[in-house]
Amino acid sequence: MSEPVGHSRRGLLLAIFVSAMPATLILPMMPSIGETLGVGGAALGLLFGIYPLTSVIAAPLWGRISDRLGRKPALLGTLAGATLAFLIFGFSGSYAGLLWARALQGLSGSARGIGFAVMGDTTDGEDRAAGMGRVSAAMALAFTLGPILGAAFMDETPGPWAQAIRAALGAPVDGFSYLLPALLGALLNAGAFLIVLVGFRETWRPGKTAAAAPSAGPAAPSALAALLNVVVIMLILQFVVAGLIQGTLQFAFTLWANDILGWSAREIALSLAALGLGFVISSGVLLRPLLHRLGAARVVLVGVVVDLAGMALFMALAERWQWAVLGLFLSSVGGGLWGTTIVGQISRETPQAHQGVMMGVINGAGLIGRVAGPPLAGFAVGALGARAPFAAIIAGLLLMLLVCLRIARLTATRAPANEPGKGPGRGPQNRTG
Repeated sequence: MSEPVGHSRRGLLLAIFVSAMPATLILPMMPSIGETLGVGGAALGLLFGIYPLTSVIAAPLWGRISDRLGRKPALLGTLAGATLAFLIFGFSGSYAGLLWARALQGLSGSARGIGFAVMGDTTDGEDRAAGMGRVSAAMALAFTLGPILGAAFMDETPGPWAQAIRAALGAPVDGFSYLLPALLGALLNAGAFLIVLVGFRETWRPGKTAAAAPSAGPAAPSALAALLNVVVIMLILQFVVAGLIQGTLQFAFTLWANDILGWSAREIALSLAALGLGFVISSGVLLRPLLHRLGAARVVLVGVVVDLAGMALFMALAERWQWAVLGLFLSSVGGGLWGTTIVGQISRETPQAHQGVMMGVINGAGLIGRVAGPPLAGFAVGALGARAPFAAIIAGLLLMLLVCLRIARLTATRAPANEPGKGPGRGPQNRTG
């Protein structure tokens, strides 16, 4: 790996890690926000889902900006918008204010999609999915540590230092408050902005870089043509299902932990940290060696099977919280394997000149699922009981198995779009990463 590329990746991964931590601060607070503001499950589902809903619109646009202007300006724009959104969230005293803040956070986009595009700029062959795994691992590590850090700020029984800060900011001294977690989110995103500003070197210069990229020459298909590729369409549909599963799982888990076990926001946050650890292990440790040993198609299948096994364990022993958390941990390990590998497969099917917009599209696709997941989970819990959303997740994973087998047949004898002449999983080995 050349030093400029390595410098860019380190700056990118650090920025993604720092900026992703605030995302974990919102979900554990949902039951407590509902009690504080006097709103029900449907309103909380909308508050959770408005972020991915607006992100569906914004993600492809930010990807297009990164293709046209470069990755660095797009990263800076998303982080500046997120900083402002968290400030608005923290100082909003009404449900409507929180809703507007969450919408702005979604419109600000996400560093993850641009991070995937950066890895698409700097990796080849099987290393591409492994590079995507580094981005996912940075986010997952943030999701693991974020709840632990945020637990002290959202505590219903704050310590003296937290009480002093609350008093200075005009917030209630005792009881639950979302002001400090939101200010922490703004501070972390501002820090990530500075990291990108001084520590990230551009990896995609549209004029100069596109002319040098062999896959971005005159014969390269348009972004629309790349999107209409049959394999890409099926992979994107997989990502929609992945988002639906993840959104349903996260929101249903908070309701289950609060309603069935009576856990507080602090306890839910610490449990979500354990789930994030499973994703870190899969995408940051297990993914690369498994890709080299099994190939992308088999890694996806293995991931789906492990995900199914974890959900089955959860369903069987949901009343025993230790086994339930273990089942969800295994599910997150499997989800990290198959979800991240799909991103790498889509990137390899995409011409280099359109990496940004395609990574934005798949982020939007995943977010469509996340939009639908929370309200569906809330409805299912109310109508059918706390386990109903998890049964739906198992059905979605079984569907994933069928789609995986179909994609494996389609890709068995054809080369990826940006690696002409190479079979799937046999890309160039002149690695830059």
